Amino acid sequence: MKKPNMLRSIALLGMLAFIPFYLHGKTAPKTDDVIKDCTLPDGTVADLNLFKTESNFQNDKAANLSDIGRYKLCRPLTKEELLAWQESKKPVEEEEYFLRQYSASETKLLETMKKRKMRFASSYTTEGGTKRVIYILADKTYKSLTYERFLMTERAEDELSGYTVSDVVLPDKTVTDLIMFTTRDDYMEFVKEWLSSGGIGSSWMSESYPSAKQLKKILNHEGSISSPGYMVRHYSMEKLGEIGKLMREKQFLRAAFVKDTGDGKRQLIELVVCDTSWDVFRYQKTNYVLQKIFGEAHK
Repeated sequence: MKKPNMLRSIALLGMLAFIPFYLHGKTAPKTDDVIKDCTLPDGTVADLNLFKTESNFQNDKAANLSDIGRYKLCRPLTKEELLAWQESKKPVEEEEYFLRQYSASETKLLETMKKRKMRFASSYTTEGGTKRVIYILADKTYKSLTYERFLMTERAEDELSGYTVSDVVLPDKTVTDLIMFTTRDDYMEFVKEWLSSGGIGSSWMSESYPSAKQLKKILNHEGSISSPGYMVRHYSMEKLGEIGKLMREKQFLRAAFVKDTGDGKRQLIELVVCDTSWDVFRYQKTNYVLQKIFGEAHK
C-alpha cells in the first residue's frame, strides 16, 4: 500500500471530528478597525475589534483562541437554551453566558457598524485564569445584531488533553482505557503519531472506509453502521453512563484508545461528542492493519 493511503486515513479521521470549540491559527491578522472603550449593548465596556469580512473575523478568532485547549466554558448553554434560541431567539442573560439579539433602536453600535461597513466584531480579554470572549454579528441590513458574551476558565490537570480514564465500560460491554482530548489538534497529533508507529517504512492502515451514504449518516448523528472492520453507533449521554457524565463535566470533546487485536492488527476505539451540550455521542470502532508504505503489504 502506498503512502497516500496513510494520508487518506488521517483525512478521514479529520472529517469525522467534532468541531465546536477548537480553532487553527497562531498569528492574528490586523483588525480592520478598533473602537476603544466601547460601551456594548449589555453595558460592558471593552475595546472592540471590527472586521469587514467573515474570513478576517474567523482568522482573528482562530489566533486569539489558539490556546483554547487550556480553557473550558464556565457555563455551556443547555440543549433547551440552544433550541429556544434557534426557534425564537430567546435570550440567555447570565453573567457567565449572555446571548441576545438587539434592534437598531436598542443600541447605537449598529449605526457605527453600518457607517464603517463592518458586520463582524469581537473582543478578548484575559485576567488571571479567566478569559472573556465577545462576538457581535450584524445582519446584512444592519437592522439587528446578535451579541454573545461568555467566560472561560483555565482547566485543571485532570481536564487537559492526555488525561486517561482506566477500565471504562462502554454500552456494548467493551472494557477499555480512554485518553481524553480537548481539541481536534491534540487528537490529530495522537492519531498521526500512532499511524506512523509501525516502524521504519510501515504504517497502520484502515481495513475499510465508510461509503458516502454511510458517511452522511455518521455526520448527521443517525443510527448505527456496521461494516467489516468498521462500526459506528450513537448514544445519549445517559445511555453512555459514567464516561458520558465525565466528558460533559470536564468538557472533553473526544476520547480514544488503540488496542492490539492480533498479529499485525489493531483497533481504534473512539467516543466523539456530537453537539455543544454533550447530549449525543458517537461510539466508533475502526480496525487497522500494519502495512508497508512502500513495497508489498504486511502478511
